[in-house]
Amino acid sequence: PGHRAALSAIRTAVAMLVGESPTVEQVSDPRNWQLVRSLAAAEYLGHLGDGDRDSLLRAHDLYALLLEDRPMERTALSGYARASTALGRDAEALRAWRVLMNNTPEGSEEFFESKYHTLSLLAETDRARARSILEQHLVFYPDYGPSPWGPELASLHRALGTRGRGEP
Repeated sequence: PGHRAALSAIRTAVAMLVGESPTVEQVSDPRNWQLVRSLAAAEYLGHLGDGDRDSLLRAHDLYALLLEDRPMERTALSGYARASTALGRDAEALRAWRVLMNNTPEGSEEFFESKYHTLSLLAETDRARARSILEQHLVFYPDYGPSPWGPELASLHRALGTRGRGEP
């Protein structure tokens, strides 16, 4: 119940400060952008808290709006990818994770996370391509990367029917 009350307060504040249905023009103001991003995150957490599909849909739409203003902003891309995945919109999620993967510092935790999600989604439609990318990944990261995403990438690689170096 506490998160519902907090979400309601955030919705009310954003509605008072930005409007009921924010526009791209409104979120181009950095203060409004931050407020709407906070609301998108709260909506997504509301969905995680109790499975509220309406909160998930609002989060998805708010993240999409934020990306119209700042298409490369990493927190909005991540939020949009997660919300898209939760909605079963895998093609949208895959595009967002790819953009995120290609625009994060290589070797960072965010890089490995976005690579894992990209390859997991890709594996559902093109296992051979996902396997090929993992083989290339092993050239640069023989241990797949740091925890928690390195072990996840290794597990995905095994599930795709290919063993990495040093694995049985």
